[in-house]
Amino acid sequence: DLELLTRPSWCDAKFALSRLDQGKATGNRYALKLRSFLHRVLFKFGCWIQRNAAYVLIIGILALAGCCICLKFAHMETNISKLWVETGGKLEEELKYTADKTTAAPGSTTSDYTLQMLMQAGHDTADIDSMTLHLKAAVEATKVTVVMYNQTWSFDDVCYKQSIPSDEDSSISFILSRVFPCFIIGPLDCFWDGSKLLGPNPPIYLNPTMSDLTWKSMNPIQLINIFRESLRDTSIASELNEYYELMSQAGITTGYTEKWCLDPMDPDCPTTAANYNSREIPDVKTILKAGCSGFASKVMQWPLDLIVGGVQKNTSGYIERARGLQTLFQLMGGTNMYNFHKTVKGGPNWSMSRANAVLLAWQRKFADTIYSIQTGESRDELHAFTEAAATDILNEFSNVSTIRVVGGYLLMIGYACLSLMRSKASRSQGLVGILGVLLVALSVAGGLGICSAIGISFNAASTQVLPFLMLGLGVDDMFLMAHHFGEIAVLSYIPFDERTGECLKRVGVSVSLTSVAILSGFLFSLIIPMPALRAFGLQASVVTVFNLFSVLVIFPSILSLDLERRRQNKLDIFFCFDRWVKTKIYETTPSGIPPYREHPRTPPPRYTSNIDDAGPKKVGPSPNRPRVAFVNTTESSAPYTTRSSSGQVILQPLTRKGSDNQHLVPNRRRRANSGFLCFKRGARSGSMYACLATLPSLTISQLAERYYAPFLLKNPVRIVVLFLFGGILGLSIYGTTIVKDGLDLGDVLPRGTREHDAIVVQTTYFSFFNMYIVTKEFDYASQQQNLYDLHSRVGNISYVMRQTDNTLTKFWLQYMRDWLADLQQNFDEAWTRGHVNASTWMPQASDKTVLAYKLLLQTGRAEKPTDPGRIVRLVLDDGLIPEDAFYNYLSAWVGNDPLSYAAAQASIKPNPAPWKQKRDANLIIPRSQSIEYAQMPFYLNGLQENADFVSVIKSVRSVCETMTTSDFKSYPSGYPFTFWQQYIDLRYWLFVSLGCVIGAVFVVLSIVLFNPWAAAIMALFLAMIATELLGFMGAAGVKLSAVPAVILVASIGLGVEFTVHITFAFITSCGSRRERVVQSIGHMTGPVVDGAVSTLLGVVMLAGSEFDFIIKYFFQVLGILILLGVLNGLVLLPVVLSLIGPPPEVTPTGGGGRLKTPTPPP
Repeated sequence: DLELLTRPSWCDAKFALSRLDQGKATGNRYALKLRSFLHRVLFKFGCWIQRNAAYVLIIGILALAGCCICLKFAHMETNISKLWVETGGKLEEELKYTADKTTAAPGSTTSDYTLQMLMQAGHDTADIDSMTLHLKAAVEATKVTVVMYNQTWSFDDVCYKQSIPSDEDSSISFILSRVFPCFIIGPLDCFWDGSKLLGPNPPIYLNPTMSDLTWKSMNPIQLINIFRESLRDTSIASELNEYYELMSQAGITTGYTEKWCLDPMDPDCPTTAANYNSREIPDVKTILKAGCSGFASKVMQWPLDLIVGGVQKNTSGYIERARGLQTLFQLMGGTNMYNFHKTVKGGPNWSMSRANAVLLAWQRKFADTIYSIQTGESRDELHAFTEAAATDILNEFSNVSTIRVVGGYLLMIGYACLSLMRSKASRSQGLVGILGVLLVALSVAGGLGICSAIGISFNAASTQVLPFLMLGLGVDDMFLMAHHFGEIAVLSYIPFDERTGECLKRVGVSVSLTSVAILSGFLFSLIIPMPALRAFGLQASVVTVFNLFSVLVIFPSILSLDLERRRQNKLDIFFCFDRWVKTKIYETTPSGIPPYREHPRTPPPRYTSNIDDAGPKKVGPSPNRPRVAFVNTTESSAPYTTRSSSGQVILQPLTRKGSDNQHLVPNRRRRANSGFLCFKRGARSGSMYACLATLPSLTISQLAERYYAPFLLKNPVRIVVLFLFGGILGLSIYGTTIVKDGLDLGDVLPRGTREHDAIVVQTTYFSFFNMYIVTKEFDYASQQQNLYDLHSRVGNISYVMRQTDNTLTKFWLQYMRDWLADLQQNFDEAWTRGHVNASTWMPQASDKTVLAYKLLLQTGRAEKPTDPGRIVRLVLDDGLIPEDAFYNYLSAWVGNDPLSYAAAQASIKPNPAPWKQKRDANLIIPRSQSIEYAQMPFYLNGLQENADFVSVIKSVRSVCETMTTSDFKSYPSGYPFTFWQQYIDLRYWLFVSLGCVIGAVFVVLSIVLFNPWAAAIMALFLAMIATELLGFMGAAGVKLSAVPAVILVASIGLGVEFTVHITFAFITSCGSRRERVVQSIGHMTGPVVDGAVSTLLGVVMLAGSEFDFIIKYFFQVLGILILLGVLNGLVLLPVVLSLIGPPPEVTPTGGGGRLKTPTPPP
């Protein structure tokens, strides 16, 4: 067996070790001892599989199919906080704390409401025509209804509105609760026409003498005064006074009745409108310049940048053009929706899931309604984007495309069949290729099924990458085993029932080595604390184990059954039929060899009449161990192999011609039976088939060994290769410096869809985000100045939006202070007029005076809650609130100024004690519990690039961390901090992961091979592949996000397949570096190329995706990864090994490219 002498540690490590023991060779004794143990185990296991092939195949397939059933338990995770928030990190702790305090779902920015966007884009949207179209769309949006659970759900049922303190038995309270509208933010609030969105629908009927109540005609302050005047002597007079004060504090005065009408000829335009009498068309640009205000002008002020986008101003500040308009419809969040309708429309089966389902259905209908509106002659475009759209996008993107997966697998099956098919049925393995790909596909599905059963969630990375990556890795090993089994199966000197064992012995170590290296790499990738990457690593690890089991256990049973088909000379794919031209296989007997016949192309080769004539005498063979001796057509002295009755290998002279990777098969037979194409032997002379059949049919491995390897190892070629790849590496290193972080949502959506266009408009003109600064667990009464400082410092950060008067958005403590200051001013005036003194208030004192009097008496002490002699002001000269009564004042503010509290978006927890002012003798105001959680709202605008988000996150966190002490704690919250926080540490964790994965591969290979030299070369090449891939991303404009990070980590696994096989073949061969490179290329090029092409064919199906993101981030990146792996593994690696490759595991004494033929036993 010439291969045994040239690659001893690959074929039989025990034999190689015996040569070392006899002093006929030197080498790596530790590696050979471990290898011989593995060879013995794999050989026995392979022989057992061959004897029980049918049982192994059936049981294995049933086991994998059973695992596939578990896929029904698969859970698709689309919650960003559960995918990309660092496990055990600061952000996860913050989100959990927020969720615990606000009863929101983890990762939610707020539990109160969600925003639906109506956007309009055009050349100039700040004109009458554009505003009219925007009005039409907004009105239609408020008319949207859905029917679910036997109920009709209107906008009024799902919108967010602030409740007001009321008496359940009061008719006035009922009327006012209906009058208070949904929260809508938009440019229409600058005009009377904005009232058309507020309802109520239907209008409220009062009496025959008064018109029905709608915001189109209502003057709120005038209406409440009419009620106060007509009902001043009734029991509800005090209640009406409270409502009057409440409305005055919030700025609910004339409503929309004094604003400009877009169309002064509108019959509903009120007589008090700014242009009713003049019939003047409003100057939209001038009106919008100062921003707009809602129905409560003091607490609802909308900055220009929030509602108008793409604004271009001249030097004087006048708006010359605006490219977009935006109206935000605020809906209840899921928790609010559930709680609100438990006693309203929910019914007995009402649940949180039903509440969320209604909200999502209404949002989808909202978007459909907007897109169905005809814009007429206007060139403006209407767009809508909702939370439901974002949810649908993530779900669709995370779903597995059955067409792409099946199409990719079919291409792999077709290629595997063609690449393994041969002209002779006894050589062909087409069916083996088909079954091998199907087996690996079943293995991948079974592994993912087990992942589902143990609770590992799926995400976009695992559904879009894993099916192709793991199939490619599994198919690579399948091709390696099929190629070598094809060589071993024709070696008749190997007993028939030991050929599967022999194949598993030779190939199993290489397959196990790559699988263990890949598995260790995926396991070490778990150090990245992002849940999505950890889920990917765990799933890939499980599937790697399943693939290893399938290739080492089930696939050999398929090979064994195919071997039986070969012996019976059945057709390859149609194995039920005999081949029409039978080629018998003769086995030698002690008396001689029958003549070999190959008809009709060549005469039969000459065989020895008796094996003993060809060499030294041997012990008579066992009748159960048939032998075959091949004699080449040339007359040289290469060995052939027989076995003695004791099973010992005996080498006899046999001719070897050239450098071929199938040394044990006669050259004529190899040339006749090893091609890809099958031609009919009986083709008539002169036909195309006859011409093609005369050409030599060579495998990829043979072409590589005979032509490619000698060419590659020429000194000029090696120099060119080194300089070329050095240049590529240099460019790649530069490319890594220009890789940008981020993931544009527009890339995730299919181009040409309405969602994609909406995202483009939103990110271009309205990059608006909510942000909150959360303060927690300290004494708020004593830390008021720190709260003001924190608010001011965050407000001065770039991208934080200011009000139209250039002031910051107010937060709850400022609202509370302003309310108390107003009460103090009223009290001072009443004191001057004598309406109140130190002991009591007079009948003519107002309700505000009475409230201020009660507040001034509060001490904040449980044992003595009030003190008439207490001398203090509600707001001190330094602008702070007295600490002792702070929490009493908080109770009064929340209960008596609910609109300001709602506008503050404070979400104070625990909820402040409810207390509503009554004009009675009870002077005690309950003290609220100490605050554990509160929010400061901010708006971010102008965030376009990922760098903008990262800059804001770093700046805000820097402020919070700078001010954080043991007595003062704060952190930011909001969608930007949940999603973009990953980019703060993504590169760090990516490089740590890549380093650990490469280090793990190095350690594993060093231990298994006992060859740190070879392991270091492979680790270096893995690092180069990852660097080149990252450099390509920079050159191609692929931004670095979590998904490409997953592929970068996976590139190490794929790179192992391209490097380990070549390197392993190199160190297990004998001879000089040059000779060993030629042999390794000859043995491994075919399997490596077949695996790469099959993987690429699977990935090609991604090119047909409707998602640009999949094409750009998956198809391009994975395609380039395969190309880089092939180029580095088959071009650069052989050159490097020929220059600095490690020594062989076995070196013959005295040198040479093969061991000496052992002396046969006597």
